[in-house]
Amino acid sequence: MKIILAGTPNFSVETFENIIQSFEVIGLIAQPDRRVGRKQILTSPPTIELAQKYNIKIYQPEKILDIYQELSNLEFDIFLTMAYGQIIPENILLLAKIGSFNIHASLLPKYRGAAPIQYAICKGDKKTGITLIEMISKMDAGDILFQKEIDILPSDNYDSLLIKLSSLAAQNIIEWLNLIKNNKFKKISQEESLVSFAPKISKEDELLELDTIDNTINKINSLCSQPGAYIIDQKTHKRIKIFKASKEKINSPIIIQCIDGIIYAKEYQIESKKKITII
Repeated sequence: MKIILAGTPNFSVETFENIIQSFEVIGLIAQPDRRVGRKQILTSPPTIELAQKYNIKIYQPEKILDIYQELSNLEFDIFLTMAYGQIIPENILLLAKIGSFNIHASLLPKYRGAAPIQYAICKGDKKTGITLIEMISKMDAGDILFQKEIDILPSDNYDSLLIKLSSLAAQNIIEWLNLIKNNKFKKISQEESLVSFAPKISKEDELLELDTIDNTINKINSLCSQPGAYIIDQKTHKRIKIFKASKEKINSPIIIQCIDGIIYAKEYQIESKKKITII
C-alpha cells in the first residue's frame, strides 16, 4: 500500500516514522522552512528531517495546490495528514485510490479546528483523544473511522498532553491503516448537534482576565510553554507571561488575582527579561 504523508511539527514524527517502517511511503509534504528564534535561523520542520533520514521524496509548497500536477502523476492509495497546517483542496483529496484521511487531536465532533488540545485543557475537560477521519472539503467534518480516548490528568498541561496524544496516534495508526487496507472499518457521520470548535489561539485569547482560580490555572496550563498566557503589570504596563501557577502559597513576586482568591506564578517571564522559575 503506497502512502503520501502530510504533516509539519514534531507532533507528527512518531506516527509518521511508524508508518514509514510499516508501509511504502512515496512522499512527505510539509510546510516550507521558516526562520525561527532571535537569530532568525532558517529551519526545516521536524518531519522533513524524518523524510531525509529515510530518503523519502520531500515536498514543501507554500500552497499545496502548487504541487497538484506532481501528485496527480503519482500512484498512491492513501493520503494521510497530521498537523499539516493547510486546508487540503478536494481535487487533491480525490487523488488517493483508497481515500484521504486525517488524524485529529480531539474526540470529534468536539473541537474541530487548529487548537483542540488547548481548548480541552482550558475548558477543564476530563478526557480527550485522537480521531481518524475521512477528509472532505469542510474542515474536520468528515466521517469518523476510529477513535482512542485518554484521561486528562490534573497534572497535565499542553506540553504533556501533546506528547501523550502523539504517542497515542503512533500506537494505533498501523492497526488502523491495516483495517482500512482490508476494508474492515465502518464510517460514522459526525453528529452536527454535538459539534464545537477550537480556532487558532489569538493574542487576545492569551490575556488572563478576571476568572475563577480553576479556570485561570486551566488557561495557563493550556498555553504553557508556547505562546504563554499573560497579564499586564499595572505599574510598568509590561507584559508578564505566566507559564505555570500554583494554588499553594509560594515565595513569588507575581500574584494573580482571581474571583475566588489568588494564585502564585511559579514560572514566568517579564517582557524583555529572562524566564524565571520558582523552586
